[in-house]
Amino acid sequence: MNIAEILELNERAKEDGKNFPRTRQLFSRIQSEVGRHFIGIVGPRGVGKTVMLKQLALAQPNSFYLSADAAPGADIFQTARTLSEQYKVSILLIDEIHFCKTYAKDLKKIYDFLKLRVVFTSSVSLSLFDSAYDLSRRIVLRHLYPFSFREYLLFTKDIEIPELTLNDIIEGRWTADHLRYNYLFDEYLRGGPIYVQRSYAETYQWFPIFDLTILKESKAPWNSSGNQALTGSISHRFPKMWA
Repeated sequence: MNIAEILELNERAKEDGKNFPRTRQLFSRIQSEVGRHFIGIVGPRGVGKTVMLKQLALAQPNSFYLSADAAPGADIFQTARTLSEQYKVSILLIDEIHFCKTYAKDLKKIYDFLKLRVVFTSSVSLSLFDSAYDLSRRIVLRHLYPFSFREYLLFTKDIEIPELTLNDIIEGRWTADHLRYNYLFDEYLRGGPIYVQRSYAETYQWFPIFDLTILKESKAPWNSSGNQALTGSISHRFPKMWA
């Protein structure tokens, strides 16, 4: 992928970020972080990591969105060097960084030789620390979890209720607002925790997410028969998902 294509995708990402004006709590936390460390946003597929990165691209001056999924063979370090030196980029936002085989080496080189802050997303957090390159001293991982029921109400129904912790429940610090919308809980369970599922009507649409995670992102050395056996076992245990 040449630099013109990379520049075009960056602009498209920022335009897409305008479609998501509401942000999650982790967004503000990342924006306010200071220091030399890089930030990795990790979490399962579909929870909104890409959306958050596009929101950051739109909100952060001199930032740049780069999709590693769209350019798996790209040299991240050389791309970062070009963007930093020629385009004055100071914050590089790399989506799905694990699709680049040399990401560990490239991140280390960026940290050591470029005046550039990196925020990246990944669905494979364990591999970040399996490398011979000591990334743990350079990277802080921030976990993005599926929607809570409270977030689901806020993002899909524009209903805001107070945050409720386990201690609040134990000590009786809850109000009628926390029970008023319990009729929506079954709907929430049918795909609500997954950010991408908001436009889908049925839970069976989770299958592509599970399938991609098992077959493409899992570090286990599955063969074709093993893949079929595993996905078949899941479909047997959760038949309504796969109907």
